Amino acid sequence: MKPITACPKRVAEITLASLLLVSLLPLLPANATEYYADATYQGSSDGSKLLPFRSISEVLKSDTLKAGDTLVLASGFYGELKIIDKKNKDFVTIRAGEGQTPQFSRIRVQSSENWKLQGIEVSPAFDGSYDTSPLLRISNGSQNISIDNSKFWSAENIEAWTFVDWKSKASTGIEADGREITIRDNLIRNVRSGIETDIDNGVIEGNIIENFSGDGILGLGDYTKYKNNTIKNCFKVDDNDYDGFRSWSVGADGEVGTGQVIGGEFSGNRIIYREYPDQPDPCSLQGIAMFDGSFVDWRIENNIIVTNNWHGISVYGGKNVLILHNTVFNPEADNKTWIEAEKHKNGTPPDEVFILNNIAPRVLGHNPPSVIAAGNVTTHFAYGMFEEIESNNFKLKNTAISPVDGGVTRAYWSTITSKDMPQLPKIDIAGNERPLGRGFDAGAYEMTQTRSTISSYLPK
Repeated sequence: MKPITACPKRVAEITLASLLLVSLLPLLPANATEYYADATYQGSSDGSKLLPFRSISEVLKSDTLKAGDTLVLASGFYGELKIIDKKNKDFVTIRAGEGQTPQFSRIRVQSSENWKLQGIEVSPAFDGSYDTSPLLRISNGSQNISIDNSKFWSAENIEAWTFVDWKSKASTGIEADGREITIRDNLIRNVRSGIETDIDNGVIEGNIIENFSGDGILGLGDYTKYKNNTIKNCFKVDDNDYDGFRSWSVGADGEVGTGQVIGGEFSGNRIIYREYPDQPDPCSLQGIAMFDGSFVDWRIENNIIVTNNWHGISVYGGKNVLILHNTVFNPEADNKTWIEAEKHKNGTPPDEVFILNNIAPRVLGHNPPSVIAAGNVTTHFAYGMFEEIESNNFKLKNTAISPVDGGVTRAYWSTITSKDMPQLPKIDIAGNERPLGRGFDAGAYEMTQTRSTISSYLPK
């Protein structure tokens, strides 16, 4: 029997992999420790599971937590959490223990870096300290902060709230400015505005914002992604404008509308002005309201907008903006709401804006070659087009002739412009592959059920 020898190439691969692993070891946190805290514990403590810390503020003052460490929280009320001037070389995590519900009245993160907060609950109702300041504020140049799987609310129940209560008790859920901040999979309820941010390179994803009396999400930073959020149930309590998503630019002169907001992505979101027909005092909700550009290099795709306002998706002062495969619907007046590409308020026309393969009552901004609108289904809505509008289910029925396979094809594109066709989304709002038939379906959903015999639709 021949001796078993290693293949020279394999030996080289293993050696290279080993060298890479060794080179990475110094980057990993050394001696990372898991500590514990319990707000109800009364004895002496060392942060172990048997002798947990009681005061998080004391732990932070003592600088016990180092890069890579985790502080695991038991159920209980911990007061206000303040993380100020704490810059770590690697993430420090503060999280709920399994099955635990740690509670805070408010959280402040200032001038800090590399912190993760997970599985916590934040409300002034825990100590009765109602005011309108944000439940979580991240500020003063903080960086690499993430908040995940947590709950924020001004009050648990708002059924008896008057306009005065909304104005005096409703806090903004999360307010954040800084860089590389992630806000993911949180529940934000009964608030003034849901999430207000001026974040560069941020991620706002998978959050549910319900029952609000201001804006769902405000996004002012560059290169930030807003993905798969649900924004629903807006209450009118004053004469302010109400927006599902709002953005504006600020220039070097400090004036609104004289700068640029660059590289944003708004995709897979659901904006629903009211979930139930009997909701009291619904606001007039503008869906995606981007009025004070310039907005440069944006993608707005695979969103569902249910609104009672004119502005379904409105971009003023867009440059290289793609508005693709959105479904916009107004249950109160199906010919009223639009998708719109409009000039900047200084008179500069939009440039390289493509409005393709959407379903909406109206599409405005037909101004070739600077604006190209094609593949859109803009007829008045037949309620048989969607599976179940009453439950905000906008999946296409297989009898919906116009939207199915009705998106722009490359052959058709070449007949309307010499510009390169933009990359269309490869999946729909539910994650299904696009296209699944002879062409792209218009709107946020690609139909996946068995298709009827449908003639292709190409708008003229």
